[in-house]
Amino acid sequence: MLPAKISALIRDSIDVYLKAQGYRTARFGQRLLAQSFAGQTIQPAKVAAVTAKEIEAVSIGLVTAIKSVIEKFQINPYGGLESDLLAVFDSDFDKCAEAIQKFGRDTFTRLHANDSSSNWFTHRLEDARKARHVEIRLLAAEISKSNSGNTNRVLYNSDNEPVGIVDSDT
Repeated sequence: MLPAKISALIRDSIDVYLKAQGYRTARFGQRLLAQSFAGQTIQPAKVAAVTAKEIEAVSIGLVTAIKSVIEKFQINPYGGLESDLLAVFDSDFDKCAEAIQKFGRDTFTRLHANDSSSNWFTHRLEDARKARHVEIRLLAAEISKSNSGNTNRVLYNSDNEPVGIVDSDT
């Protein structure tokens, strides 16, 4: 399990990113629609293109928020590190994905566009999820690799403060 302090910082970092990008409000859909005008009408093809770009941006932003915290702290690798990082990503990505799918359904219904738009959004979201999962797995592998050469063990007191190092060569 991720240390509580690091988990809280990751969640705070993600929250700040999502608020800055406008994903914590229902108005992100208005931003997407504003970018989809051609003349005085909204073009479904532009909505799709802008939304695809937005899906990539949010998924990359979530991974960047996670990486920024992880890179600042030295985390000791453990068996569930990868799954814990993936769970943090999935938790927030799922919320954004739900909002994007609702926006897509509502928008394409209003525009009387193709009924298969829901599948299109689902595929784009899953592609973005898979790509970011690879990045998170690589991050977890990097953490494991960077600490694998360190065979010294740190001793901690009851307040979880380091008090010494035990050299494994002795």
